Amino acid sequence: MSHNAPTFHNYNLLHPTPRGVFDLSPAEQSGEDMPSAQTGLLEDMAHDLGYEGFDVMLPDNAQERAQITEERIRDFAGYYAPNKVLQENIALTQQRLIAAGKDPLATAVEWAKRSGSMQAMRRSFMSPEIAVPEEFDAGFISGGVARWMKRRQVMTEGVAVKNMHLAGGNRAMGLNEHQAVVEYAKAHNGTRPTEAQFMLQEIAPHVPFEEELTISKVGQGGGAAVAAAGASKMNLDGSVVVFGNAPSAIQSAGEFRAQARKLHPSFDQDGNQLFVVSDEYPIADAGQGPETHQNPYSAAGQFVRNALFLHLNGQNLG
Repeated sequence: MSHNAPTFHNYNLLHPTPRGVFDLSPAEQSGEDMPSAQTGLLEDMAHDLGYEGFDVMLPDNAQERAQITEERIRDFAGYYAPNKVLQENIALTQQRLIAAGKDPLATAVEWAKRSGSMQAMRRSFMSPEIAVPEEFDAGFISGGVARWMKRRQVMTEGVAVKNMHLAGGNRAMGLNEHQAVVEYAKAHNGTRPTEAQFMLQEIAPHVPFEEELTISKVGQGGGAAVAAAGASKMNLDGSVVVFGNAPSAIQSAGEFRAQARKLHPSFDQDGNQLFVVSDEYPIADAGQGPETHQNPYSAAGQFVRNALFLHLNGQNLG
């Protein structure tokens, strides 16, 4: 892949390529079983997995093309991960790749390396050309699996933030997520913490802020509700940094931007208000566990969701 090729790491929504997210992370070269040297990661993943939804020509009308692109990416996300149980989706991906004559692990690892999503980020969400502030008016950390939240906590080290905002849901956390969850349950007669309670006890005491720290407890809803809760506590006239894990940082920041603009329509319209900081995380290419490595099959599903949020925010510029 060319060093100048757009990836999920150096994309630029203010200066999009002709085919948008379909141009991201092209292959180094096309093989005999690849449709074209010009295909990006999404199309190559679809081809390898037997998904044909991207094969139909898009209309010339820009609005219709944007809508159909969104529908197809959502459809591919459902095709890639149709089951609620993660392991079932992993097994399905492996079966599809074997049926296509591919080495499942090698293929998924190659997708991850091509994507750029596993690299550390410290940039404007919209464009890598925009200067990153030395200090942010607000910071945001969302809930999730315990080890994800602990990684986000580490990312805040050395980042100057005036006001820090945390938001988590009411999911009861699993005892296998982190030793701190086990210790909490022991101290509370076996009751496991919710994400919000874990954030209060384990994350909030360790994140930097200069003026104020708030924690929002979200009763219902997924990532959109959590992002909306955080955005509602902020002064959206200033700069905001979202701390997100590789490979999901793009989705985290993109979700936040979408919700913030519902509250404050001019937020980040020039790409100079929302920034994202993420860590680098190695891919499990030899059976390593989630404590130290990212499963390449679950990572690939995240690449599709990242593409969706880049596409949505690319249509929401003014």
